Amino acid sequence: MAKVKTVNISNSVIHLLHRASQFADHQFEQATAAHGLTVRQLVVLDAIAKLDDPSQTDVCDVTGIDRSTLADMVRRLCARRLVGRRRNRADARAYTLKLTDDGIACLENLLPTMFEAEQKVTGVLSESRRRDFIDLLHSILAPSFAAPTRKLART
Repeated sequence: MAKVKTVNISNSVIHLLHRASQFADHQFEQATAAHGLTVRQLVVLDAIAKLDDPSQTDVCDVTGIDRSTLADMVRRLCARRLVGRRRNRADARAYTLKLTDDGIACLENLLPTMFEAEQKVTGVLSESRRRDFIDLLHSILAPSFAAPTRKLART
């Protein structure tokens, strides 16, 4: 029987990123269980808040969430009355999204909670290493996402 050459997969970047993602998701879920939102739903709310009358495609571009997943998420957020959706006047096939008053309140209430959960994930890092870590993650992700097609609204 031939021996299989093995590597230390437990030190694989892909494996470690997956484990870190699981840990981060768990921290967020525990912190926000009462609100019933996922990290990605919060990211969608944040993107809608920052973009000027975004379409679902604009939100896809900014968040990296695929179209079908985002469409389902938007339907759920609309059902919860956190997001309003209307047909785009210029393109009847597209929807324009807007946060409702409840969506704005939800986002404002959850952001501090999200940052607390994030602190649990990155709390072992110095502030300098945390900034470096975020920069490295942006560097890894930059080639995989298209640049946003719309400018962010001025706040």
